[in-house]
Amino acid sequence: MSDRTRPNSAKSAKSATKMAAAAAQASTPGAAATASPRQTSPTYRISELLNKIQNALDVSIPDEVWVTGEISGWREPSHMTYFTLAEPKPQGRGFTATLSVVIFPRERYKIDAILRRNAASAITLEDGISVRIKGRLAIYPPQGRLQLRMTNIDPSFTIGRLALEKMRLLKALRTEGLLERNKAQRLEPLPLRVGLISSYDSAAFNDVVKQLSESGFGWQVTPINIFVQGSRSERSIVRAFSYVSRRAFDVIILARGGGSATDLATFDSEGVARAIAASPVPVFTGIGHEIDRSVADEVAHTACKTPTACAQALIDRVCYFDAQCAQLWEHIAGCAQAQLKDNREELWMIGREVQQAPRQSIALASQFLGGTTRRLTLATTGKLAGNKTFLSDVPNRLERATRGPLRNSKQQLAGLTDRLETAASNAVDRRTGQLAGIEARLKALDPAKILARGWSITRKADGSVLRSATAVQTGDELTTQLADGEVISSATASRHYISNTDPHASNQQHDNQETEKRRHDV
Repeated sequence: MSDRTRPNSAKSAKSATKMAAAAAQASTPGAAATASPRQTSPTYRISELLNKIQNALDVSIPDEVWVTGEISGWREPSHMTYFTLAEPKPQGRGFTATLSVVIFPRERYKIDAILRRNAASAITLEDGISVRIKGRLAIYPPQGRLQLRMTNIDPSFTIGRLALEKMRLLKALRTEGLLERNKAQRLEPLPLRVGLISSYDSAAFNDVVKQLSESGFGWQVTPINIFVQGSRSERSIVRAFSYVSRRAFDVIILARGGGSATDLATFDSEGVARAIAASPVPVFTGIGHEIDRSVADEVAHTACKTPTACAQALIDRVCYFDAQCAQLWEHIAGCAQAQLKDNREELWMIGREVQQAPRQSIALASQFLGGTTRRLTLATTGKLAGNKTFLSDVPNRLERATRGPLRNSKQQLAGLTDRLETAASNAVDRRTGQLAGIEARLKALDPAKILARGWSITRKADGSVLRSATAVQTGDELTTQLADGEVISSATASRHYISNTDPHASNQQHDNQETEKRRHDV
């Protein structure tokens, strides 16, 4: 029994103790006479007192009683069943009163038979379910606790409470306009990106996945695992919808297999209904069997009878889109064939016209050319005779006119050739000398030769060249490169010497001089 129920049980035991004490005084008039003079009331052993309380209960409440409340702390160790029957506070937090309940194996068999008797009103006993039960009040001596030994249940009470709560919630949702909100969401013509909210190990989850995969379409199914019944189910479903609302989906499937009315009570809860209504994408529900209709079904974009039917509805949607595409392609092909036929006839007519037009043009051109040829022959005969005389003397005139300039040009060309050869030879000699000097300087600056003369190169751990003592800290790992290998050391201290000449400035001046010299040579 939880700590929350013990104070109330203690109050019941105290009340029963007073009743038992009153009954004991009435039934044992000589008890006070046997007590010591200082005692004003009898003293009992615990077992005697609890027996008195039990007798008082049997007298005041001799028959079994009906009690209503909410199941809390349901547990079934061994063959016994225990739970607490609680009366919730009107504000919704905590309980006004609690009563321990026990069900013995034989009574449990009888109660289960009552619950299974009418499948339409079948319920499952679990935490959070409001029930009307019957039993006998009794004291449990080992714990001094008042408990109700349950013998019967009224399933119609629980079903009625669930139905009333469902009607109240539907009325509130209709008033707020939430029953139609998700239905107004646009369903994509090709809803292949599916968010599947269900229990991973449920038959509903496997049915939906199998149905979609066997369709042959390229579905992108993202499963989100939830509790589908019990006290944690509503919260887990609301969290699942919060998750999918931040992802890119075309449609959401909420799937759950069949079960009793209390098993499916989660899908009649206000939190699940509001989560579906607030979904930015259409929600398809496949909850229970064909006879089940939950509040979630009323709020969803499309309610299907079963999880399999839910998957089939999406497959039908994609098949319809595929058929529409095929029909559109057939229409496009028909239009193209008709257009090709019209163009073929038009092209044939143009071909005939083109075939006839050259013949007519050639005949007209032949007539025109005949007359033109005759006119040209007459016009050019005299002109050619005059030009023939002129052209016969042209070679002589050209030879006389070009003899002097050609002689001068040959002399100039010979002089330029000599000068060019001399300049080229001088330039080659000068560049050869420059290259020899550069080669000598490069050999002098060769790092291998510098290292061979006793110099070394020190690098830091990151491979950079150490150029100043100020760049070294105590403990730094240093690698010194020599002509025949490397020495790895660790810095213990560093000393910096101040120089009047900046080596970097000197190097820069030397580089500037070299650059200026090369520019002058060029």
